[in-house]
Amino acid sequence: MERTVFRAGGIRTRAALGNGLGDGSPAARVSMEYALIVSPVQLAVQDALGAFTQAVQDVMDGRFTAEEAMIRAQRQSPLK
Repeated sequence: MERTVFRAGGIRTRAALGNGLGDGSPAARVSMEYALIVSPVQLAVQDALGAFTQAVQDVMDGRFTAEEAMIRAQRQSPLK
């Protein structure tokens, strides 16, 4: 079953009844305008970069040698 859900400039769109919003819903389009879709891979890369950043800071602060800091960052990285 279909019904008209939105009219813009005289154009009607149709969508299957379901959640009541339909494909042409202005509210659905507005809410998606600023949506950010993040994949698990992107989160893993972010975590790996954080570990690398910490390793560089540890070397600069004299807490670890470069080799020790990189080994530690690699162990903490979710990208293996």
